[in-house]
Parts: sequence; structure tokens; C-alpha cells
Amino acid sequence: VPFDADTPGSVALKHMQEEPIAPIEVNPKIPKAVNDIILKAMRKDISLRYENAAMMISDLNRALKNPEGDFVDNNNYVDDFPTQKISTDEIEEAAKRSREANKDTNFFKKHKKLSIVLGVILLFIISLGGTLAYLNISMPKETTIPNLVGVNKEEAKKQVEAKKLIFEIEKEEYNSEFAQDVIISQNPTYKENQNVKEGTTIKVTVSLGIEETIVPKVTGKTEEEAKTLLEEAKLKYEIIEENNKKVEAGYVISQETNANTKVYAGDIVRIHVSKGPDTVEIINVIDKTEEDAKKELTDLGVKVNVVYEEDASKDNGKVLKQSISAGEKVERDSKITITVNKISETKSVTLTVNLKSLLNGRIKYEESTSTSQDNTTKNGESSSSNSNSNANNTQKKPKPVKVLIKVGDETVYNEENVDPTSSIIRTIYGKGTVAVKVFVDGTLESQKDVNFNNDTKVTIE
Repeated sequence: VPFDADTPGSVALKHMQEEPIAPIEVNPKIPKAVNDIILKAMRKDISLRYENAAMMISDLNRALKNPEGDFVDNNNYVDDFPTQKISTDEIEEAAKRSREANKDTNFFKKHKKLSIVLGVILLFIISLGGTLAYLNISMPKETTIPNLVGVNKEEAKKQVEAKKLIFEIEKEEYNSEFAQDVIISQNPTYKENQNVKEGTTIKVTVSLGIEETIVPKVTGKTEEEAKTLLEEAKLKYEIIEENNKKVEAGYVISQETNANTKVYAGDIVRIHVSKGPDTVEIINVIDKTEEDAKKELTDLGVKVNVVYEEDASKDNGKVLKQSISAGEKVERDSKITITVNKISETKSVTLTVNLKSLLNGRIKYEESTSTSQDNTTKNGESSSSNSNSNANNTQKKPKPVKVLIKVGDETVYNEENVDPTSSIIRTIYGKGTVAVKVFVDGTLESQKDVNFNNDTKVTIE
């Protein structure tokens, strides 16, 4: 801001009484011409400012071409018309012109609407004419771009300046196709019938001629080291980046022009630089379905291995965990394992326990005694020879056992006095694979895994 103070009133006083600080004193980088234009636009005496926008634009255009020029009129004007003696004839002539002017004034007073329309039309014509005249004067003319490639730099400069353009040598470099001091390229490039404004800068690259050089060995070097070596050998380079598992990122894998080869200065040497292994960033697939998770990871570029676990607190078929965390980077085609929740359905299996086979000769027997009476009668009378007689018969029979069957932690059979030579048949229920245990008289006689998903009948013997 031109003025600064603690209160608006103080700022207003400075506007009235003080001259603003020149912008160039605040920022020395401001061109002198721009500084002068700003000061002229802030003159306290309005009559000393720019009379119209066209005059200001004219100075701004000149500032673009001559930033340090001293062309802005910032003078305080003095009275160029001191008091003079006027003759009687001049007074009468002035009075006559005044009377004629009054006639015109009276006409316009009587025809106000017409005078307004005429005034607007006249103002428009004057403004349009002034604008067109200013644009015609201030706008630079157009000219064609010369073709400078292959032309000696001195001749090229003459051609450019003849078209009121600015000639600038942007850089010089060795070139095997163009002789010394010959233009290699230009910017803007040449196009037939292409026009540019007068004052446009044409930048050119000039050949330093032909010079032989030796290609340095850059394989195994860092990219920056390779660039430096090639530049020191006066060679250009083209970097080709590619993935490589064996070469660390940023190091040169190979060069297309062999080391120690003789070439011309300015020639291009293509070098292949490693970007390291081709890696991918793992995404999060937890809580996604198995199908979606496999597709997204496969599309990412990794191989997917699926294992299953059962978690009744989670949704069936959703991913519970992944072997590589989201955000980690791995090489493409690496393997990732996802664990999918698989809740088994309750199914039934017919279980047969063959106790006799299971005990395998270890069945215990006990003796039992039975008494039988044989009374024989003939003609209703007892025979003395067939008197009442008692016969004692001794027999062995299997000793009953206690049998307990468990499916997992659930007891499905628990009976005493079971014939050890019999078979027990039960329908059992479960999910997945469950251990079935058979206890006889408190001793675990058999344990067998039953797969409820695959088995329908199971025999323990």
C-alpha cells in the first residue's frame, strides 16, 4: 500500500499531505518504467495523471520493450499561458463567435432528446475511432518466421533482424550433421506462412562443428554419475527406465553404445537405468468375499492362495486375514495367502460301535447256577424210582460293561450293563471333523475322527 498508519484517519491525512513511497524503493527489482507509470497514476493532482486508458496502455507497451526507459512524463506543468493583452478586434470576433454558439445552444435546448441521441452517436464514433487508431498505432505488426536451420549464424541474424525480430543464441553444441556456426534448430520452429508479432524473440541452437570423442563406460554407475561422464565426453544421452530384479534402482543396467567406441561429439548414447524390481502395493481385502478378494489381488499382479477357518462370530465366506498387510510392497507375481471364513453345516452320520471286536478277546465272563426239578407221574401216582430230584447246572455268560460314547465334548451314549458282545448303533450330529471317543468301563478304547462333510457311515471296531 502507498500509505500505512494505525488509524483510517491517519491514512487519509497521509493521502492528502504526503507523497507515496516509490515502489522501486520497496522492491528494487521493479523496472524503472513500471515504477514511473505507477507514480504517475497516483499523482495527487488529477490533471497530472494519465488523461485516458489509451495513454496508459501506450506507456505499458513501451515498458515491455524498454523496462528501464525514461519516457514516462511525470513533470509538474507550469503556466505556459501568462496574461496577455487582447486587441478590440479580437474581442469583437470572440463576441460574434459567442452569439453563434448561443444559437446552437438554444437549438439543442429546444430539442433535448435529439441532442442526447446525437451526443451518444458522436461519443460512440469518437471512442471507436480513437480505439481503432490507438490499436493501429500500438499493436505490433505481424511478420513471417524465417527458416534458419542450416543457415550460418551471421546470415541468420541478418534475416531475423530484417523482419524486425530479435535474434538470440540459446545454446551451442557439437553436431556431426552441421558444420561449425550453422544453425541446428530454432524456436519457434519454422512453418510455412506462419506469422509472429514483430519484436518476437527467435532462439537458435548453433553447431560447434564435428569433434571425435570416446564413449565412457557407464554400466554399473548411478544415473547421475553416468550423465556426468557422458557430458564430460561431450555426448548427449537418452535415459530408458526399466524394471530389473538384479540391479538396484537408479543404477545403469546397460548402454547401447559400447564403452571406448569412437563417436562424434554431440551424438546420443542411450542408457538403460533400473527402476528396481516391478513391485505392487498390497491392498486390504479383509471382510471382502473370497471371489472379490481373489479377483482384486489377481488384477493387482499377485498370486492368491486360499485357506479356510471357521469363526462363528464372522460372516460366512468373508476374508478373515491376509498373509501380507495392506500397504506393503512386494514383487509382482508374489504369493499371498488369504484365510476365508467357512462355517460348516450340521450333518448326520450313522455310528456303529462293535464292542466284541473292539475289546478283542478281553471280554470277561461270570458263572451263573440254575436249578431244575423233574417230576414224573404214572397213572396219577408217583414212582418211587422217579422221586423228586434237584439238578444243579453251572453256565458262563459275558460280564456286562459300562459304555460311554462322546462326539467332541458332547456325550451321545452312556449306559451300564451293556452286553460286551453286542454292537451299538447311533445317529450322531456335527460339523466339520470331530473326534469320536468310546470308553468301556472308564477306559478309552478307541478315538476316531469323523468328517461330517464327507462321511455318512462310520464303524468303530
